[in-house]
Amino acid sequence: MDTLHSKSPNFIRCVKPNSEKVANHFDSVMVLHQLKYAGLFEAIRVRASGYAYRKPHSSFYARYRVLLSKANRAKQDAVKNAKLQAQSILDEVKDIIKIDNIQIGKTKVFYRNEAMLELEELRSQKMLRFCVLLQALIRKLLAKKRAKKLKVSCASSFLSLRRKS
Repeated sequence: MDTLHSKSPNFIRCVKPNSEKVANHFDSVMVLHQLKYAGLFEAIRVRASGYAYRKPHSSFYARYRVLLSKANRAKQDAVKNAKLQAQSILDEVKDIIKIDNIQIGKTKVFYRNEAMLELEELRSQKMLRFCVLLQALIRKLLAKKRAKKLKVSCASSFLSLRRKS
């Protein structure tokens, strides 16, 4: 317990030491089976190799699809294979960031801290550009609406002046 309290775990897995609920009795076969079934050994292996972040292919694609070009995004949205979609993002950004820190597995994309920071930086730059573009579009629409209103107002003022004269 001292070891556990000295760390800051993100999760705790409970393992039953025996099926009889007897104190000070440890069934190693049962514990080993629980650890294998829970995928703990695989998680430790992945963490030890340095790939601290992992997302399912579909989540990775949903988060970073903004990094794709418009044409490629439309093409990849039509593809229903999440692994290919995730690979397309890596193909698109391979000239910008170092993709050596990113690995595509059978069901998830594994990436190191440096890669996550670079991907997030690229994503926030793209999102900022989208926000600026959206603001410009809204300002354009509001200016057109204001101009139309002003035109109508000027026309009605002009007509009322003509009637008086």
